[in-house]
Amino acid sequence: MSPVNLSAVLASHSRGPWPAKQHPAWQQWSDAFTAHMPTLTGRTDLTVVVTPGGGAGAPGCHFPHLNLIEIDADIIKVPPFAANPKSKKVKERQLYAAAYGVLIHEGAHALHSRWDPPPGTPELVAEVAIMLEESRAEALQRTRRPRDGRWLRAAAAELILPNFATTASAWDAGNAAALLLTRADAKILRQRDVRQLRNAITGIIGAKRLRQLRDIWRQAHQCADTDATTMIDLAWQWLKVLDIDPDTPDPTDDAPYSPLLPSAVAAALTSATGLPVKTPPPPPDPRHKAAGRVFGRTEVTWTTRPPTADERVAAHQLRQELVKASTRDKTVTPIRRPTPPGRLMVRAALAADAARAHGQHVQAEPFRANKTRKPPVPPLRVAIAVDVSDSMSAYAPQVSSLAWIIAQASHSLDAKTATVTFGPAATPLTYPGQAHPAVHELQTTGGTGYFDLAVLALDGALGLSRPGAARLLAIISDGDIDDLRAVRRSLHRITQAGAAVLWLTPPGTRLPIPGQNQVEVTDPAQCITVVGQAAVDAWARA
Repeated sequence: MSPVNLSAVLASHSRGPWPAKQHPAWQQWSDAFTAHMPTLTGRTDLTVVVTPGGGAGAPGCHFPHLNLIEIDADIIKVPPFAANPKSKKVKERQLYAAAYGVLIHEGAHALHSRWDPPPGTPELVAEVAIMLEESRAEALQRTRRPRDGRWLRAAAAELILPNFATTASAWDAGNAAALLLTRADAKILRQRDVRQLRNAITGIIGAKRLRQLRDIWRQAHQCADTDATTMIDLAWQWLKVLDIDPDTPDPTDDAPYSPLLPSAVAAALTSATGLPVKTPPPPPDPRHKAAGRVFGRTEVTWTTRPPTADERVAAHQLRQELVKASTRDKTVTPIRRPTPPGRLMVRAALAADAARAHGQHVQAEPFRANKTRKPPVPPLRVAIAVDVSDSMSAYAPQVSSLAWIIAQASHSLDAKTATVTFGPAATPLTYPGQAHPAVHELQTTGGTGYFDLAVLALDGALGLSRPGAARLLAIISDGDIDDLRAVRRSLHRITQAGAAVLWLTPPGTRLPIPGQNQVEVTDPAQCITVVGQAAVDAWARA
């Protein structure tokens, strides 16, 4: 068993690995978290990068010399387009609670961790000092922003608990105290939440040594942000209390087996977070899993070119068609009022006067008006699935143009749109919420597979099978697809959920699946009216 090392769990001082490359699917998360850092820290010079594999091997990492924070997108349990990182709602942040806790944690380091272990410090001493720094920075963050405690607690439950092993030595007990008991003093966890854990640690190292450790971490919590000397000195005291040689490579090699500590940790964190440890989580939604697989983990560089004048005109005309399709007639409802405004009805007014003259209760409503109301229009979601198999090679230029026209027109209308190609793989062409300034030149190769994965990913990213929006799936393909059963299954699921499907094909194409809304296209500009009518169908189904 290796000792639990919080610097490997919530890294904060890494200067060695170079920052990871930003993945385009997570760009909106990076932008949203960067914009949120002044709120969390008061600093305006910090940049956050959220990307798969980020964090220098840990869930999060702060690069002080670059004013950069990295978050590993792999700890976010939803696809990049299944949650809104800009939302301040608690319900929305609960979808990625641990990742938000890591963001707060790294922000606390960026603001308060302004020291490094001096050169020549033994590795074990530096490790203890950094562990003490974790709760010191969080305590200061929690003091400034008390509501951040719940998210720091979520990060502890999800990212620290699984790193405890099934042996318990003095080193293990010290680690547990540094990771969790310190957080109780920082009011991130409650004291009653760690009562069982404290009893377990006491059984391993004794009450006297635990009191000594507590004195040490309380002194650490009072250190200044730049006081490296005191933090290192406290780390030396910590190891002396536990009777651990700082030159020991692994303090737990000869530790006896004891299941007491892990069970106490589990019980404490279960009480603290309300998250059941033994209850397995529900299986992930396959749509979100597919969206994460296609959009969140695949990075492809397409050859691009500027759109032609004809393509720009076609996209503008299609946008006008979509605007026209979304237009709803106003409803006019006649209403009557006892007082102005409105047109006076003389007979009703005379009846009211007569009632008053006889001392009767006036019930007349002599003023008539019309109330005009514009019915709400559901938002539009446009998913585009493009066939890039060998059989589409002769049609590739038209397909590239057609995909751009549809995507650009939809995006300019503030409709949420995404494009995925299928063939040898399911590959993102344009990401949800992404602008489409250039035409992607498609390269056709290989057979036709992954249609079902492409549609499932689009469903997960755009919610094609969820009500509340007008949903359109546009397929650009000649229908020469390997697994027709998968095609039927995917289309049945989408249409049964209320989405409209439009199948655009090359001239002379006969689809192997009957009953589809098929339109043959020779000129990409011809799609304008066709797609506009399909959008009308989608709004009718919404």
